[in-house]
Amino acid sequence: MASLIRSIVTAGAAFYGVNLLDVAPPASGLGSVSRVLGIVADLPWGPENTVTTCYSFKDLQQFFPAAFSSLYNNYPALKALLGHPKLPGPVQVCRIVPTGVVHLAMALSYTVTGGAFVGTAAYKGTMGNSITAMWAAATDADGTHRNLTITIGTAYSKLYENVTLTSLLTLADPYITWTATSSPSVLPAAAAAATSTVAGTDGTAVSADYIGSSTSNVGIRKFYASNVSVDVLLVAECPSGLINAVNTGLVAYGTGAGKQGQYVLCSVASQSAASAVTYVASYRDSGSKGSYMWPRPKITNTFDSTNPLVAVDGNMMLATAMLGVDPWNSPEGVNSAPWLTGIVDLETNDADDVAYAALNTAGISTLFIDDTLGPIVRGAFTTNVTSGQTDIVRSSYRSYASTQLASYAIHYVGVNLSVNLTKGLLGDSVDPLIGAMRGFLQVETDKQHISGYTVDPFGSNTQSDIDAGHWTIATAIKMFASNRQMIIATQVGATVVLSS
Repeated sequence: MASLIRSIVTAGAAFYGVNLLDVAPPASGLGSVSRVLGIVADLPWGPENTVTTCYSFKDLQQFFPAAFSSLYNNYPALKALLGHPKLPGPVQVCRIVPTGVVHLAMALSYTVTGGAFVGTAAYKGTMGNSITAMWAAATDADGTHRNLTITIGTAYSKLYENVTLTSLLTLADPYITWTATSSPSVLPAAAAAATSTVAGTDGTAVSADYIGSSTSNVGIRKFYASNVSVDVLLVAECPSGLINAVNTGLVAYGTGAGKQGQYVLCSVASQSAASAVTYVASYRDSGSKGSYMWPRPKITNTFDSTNPLVAVDGNMMLATAMLGVDPWNSPEGVNSAPWLTGIVDLETNDADDVAYAALNTAGISTLFIDDTLGPIVRGAFTTNVTSGQTDIVRSSYRSYASTQLASYAIHYVGVNLSVNLTKGLLGDSVDPLIGAMRGFLQVETDKQHISGYTVDPFGSNTQSDIDAGHWTIATAIKMFASNRQMIIATQVGATVVLSS
């Protein structure tokens, strides 16, 4: 006996009868949510004008080591990190180099027979000035050796025993490195006093230090690079006199960097609701990538021993809420509450419902403290006031969906563009791409992330487009609206008619 039903591995292996061909399904429809925050800041320590990825608050401390905790309150940028219960994802940090004055690192110099030894702070800035070194007789009693203790206030003390002429130059201390000038033949004497050859200074930043340019790859400009990708970018605690220029630089990033990610503008201190409406009109982004937060929140300054309340820029709060929620949810109301728990008060509390409505209409996201929910974002909007393009969630989902669809499409660059516009047919070389795109969007629909979608590989093309290797795949995605105005209509009275 035999059967006309058989399994085959290629279509070319088919014979008379029924042939079963196992076809690989389209790429997985499950999208990957990215939650990368980008921060440009004038920080006290760490790599300069280098985008450094941090995965936790512990990683972030390379820019403000615990050894220098007594100095934290001197650095406004660090206050941007206060009041956050957790990070929504990785953080890419760029520490700027202020050029207002010479930006230097502390160095300790010891002149000895044959030359000198110089200990230099690992990074530039005033923080390094608190590093001290103390030489003592070696534990092994060898007269050519020394014990060396590196100290930073009362928070850090490290003893290096039996240091030699050669081992000194390779000490792995995280705060100071040692070099030799000429050919020193002995180590510094026990209890030798250091001479500070260069006192570390932080400098005073100018707007160009934050923004950069096509000829100056610093600050925000570092995030233009093709190998750097963040979902939300901000400048932490920008000096008040530089905010306008820096916000202009952020808008330029959003419109000219070719990036999918969003950004949050710097907020102006002590700004009235009416002034905010006027101000944001100068920083609109037709690409719907920019946002502005009003009013500024007040948080507890744990860097100050008296724990006072301090008003900070709300851009960090809005950014963490944007990244903390899924891209198909708006970062407002109950969705935003878990990310704003550190807010104690608002810089301005006199806005009424009419003022809040005007702010939202002007494309401004607003903070509010509700008696039940606590601190929330009351309306999450981009600075683009064009109808249908105002919600942050629209921009977040656009970035998420576009990135996922592009991850499928990249594997079809260079294949035969077998698209027949006349018959409305796709060839084997490109048809799986449309299947993958529809598969992803169908999963998104089934999960109720979106309301519906269409994928049209034909309608936006002409034959000359296809002949030139130019293929437009038009996708349309319908989202659910954010629930912003609920009306609970209740009838109460003796004449009310109840129906089953």
